[in-house]
Amino acid sequence: MPAIKIAEYLTGDAIGANMVMLGAAYQKGLVPLSSEFIVKAIELNKVSVDMNIYSFNLGRLYIHNPANELFGFLEKPKNELNVKELEEDRLNRLNKYDTKLYDEFKNNLEKINKILETEVDVDELHRDSIRELYRVFAIKDEYEVAKMHLSTTFKTLDDQFSSWKNISFYLAPPMLSFLRDKKTGRPRKIRFPGYIAIPLFKLLNSMSGLRGTWLDPLQFSSDKRRDLEHKKIFINSLDAISKMNEGEKKLKLSGLVNASFDVKGYGPVREKSYQEFKKIIMEK
Repeated sequence: MPAIKIAEYLTGDAIGANMVMLGAAYQKGLVPLSSEFIVKAIELNKVSVDMNIYSFNLGRLYIHNPANELFGFLEKPKNELNVKELEEDRLNRLNKYDTKLYDEFKNNLEKINKILETEVDVDELHRDSIRELYRVFAIKDEYEVAKMHLSTTFKTLDDQFSSWKNISFYLAPPMLSFLRDKKTGRPRKIRFPGYIAIPLFKLLNSMSGLRGTWLDPLQFSSDKRRDLEHKKIFINSLDAISKMNEGEKKLKLSGLVNASFDVKGYGPVREKSYQEFKKIIMEK
């Protein structure tokens, strides 16, 4: 089971792999405990509660339905998509994410194709560039996080709980970021019971069509501004690379993709990795 990849990609931290494995083992019936007991133990531990519960649910979902769209990033080596197939796949995904971004994304795919058309031995780099371009465009904002929570919750837990009163979510909403954890100094995660969190997730999911418009209530959040700036830097870097000499383009594109890929996680964790990305790009 690709627990490390799942944890790294969907939570931004490989440390969640252990909880992914626990969730998988539980879903297979190998853990003689109830899911309520496991979740309660995580809550009592008071360490990365939200991430650990989410990772646990991801492991359950992977066993329940490995074909779920959340795991679409997992590419099987034997069935590796070629560049054309990968382009079509990411275009389809982005269209589902936000149709308004389709043309811009397609134009930047063409930039990557142009950059690499005269370079040699670039098949793997080409695919990595497409994947990273998609990741930069398909920002995991609050709308997307709500969708992910709903997907993992409803598809694996509906038959396990009689009501949402047995589920809690530990969240750190941007509008409450002024509430700080005394030990870490980071925004404090607050416990939201299921009967509050689930309707909130549904509301956010239904509002995803506002993304990128003047009505978008998230447009002024520091997280959204940072992620949009990340996207802008990535696109501007592609423009700069496209004007470089042959032979230099491959090296510069590889550096851009690798540096961008290291921007992971949420909140302060993502902010720190983003600042490191900016520093690397400015030095190049």
